[in-house]
Amino acid sequence: MKVLFIQRHLSPNRGGVERVTNILANYFCEREIECFHACTVKDNPTEIDDNHIVSYKTCNDPSSVVHVIDYIIQKKIDIVINQDIVDESQIFLIKILKKRLPQIKIIGVLHLNPEYESYKKYPLKTKIKQLIIWLLFRYYKPQRQRAMIARNVDKYVVLSPSYIKVVCRMFGISKKKVAAIPNPLSYRIPKYIPFKNKKKQFLIV
Repeated sequence: MKVLFIQRHLSPNRGGVERVTNILANYFCEREIECFHACTVKDNPTEIDDNHIVSYKTCNDPSSVVHVIDYIIQKKIDIVINQDIVDESQIFLIKILKKRLPQIKIIGVLHLNPEYESYKKYPLKTKIKQLIIWLLFRYYKPQRQRAMIARNVDKYVVLSPSYIKVVCRMFGISKKKVAAIPNPLSYRIPKYIPFKNKKKQFLIV
């Protein structure tokens, strides 16, 4: 089986999404699932072969989308995982893939609270603009793009079961299409934990 991750950066030190992708890719490779990466910035760790990386542009650029699709065909990719990349090019890419290569399964992943845009603090000018968009379309722009992606993928993954109803309502998708998978741990759990030696103390973060 071959999996293609679509992301912005490759370095796991760049942020949470990149770290999760790196952990998943290593996990899959240990189970003989070959992993490839489509990214905008090739800040790749040394363990990723250049032959497993393809660059793309985050804009509605048909040539860039065609380049990624050709790469998918060339590498015989089975599953495409969009790591919450939201722009017009991704909607375009997913729609073409579904039309030209319906055998390929596409998974969309939401790495944050689906109502995040509602809580984000914007300047007054941006707030007014967002309010007008909301009144007209009942979506903020990133939410509208995520809705388009969610409607066109085979499975949509959120971080918590509590988000399932929210994305179904916001994006207009069926509950059957959504799965909740929390982020993997970024550290190893020791096989033996000496609980008897544990002190009676706790940490508040």
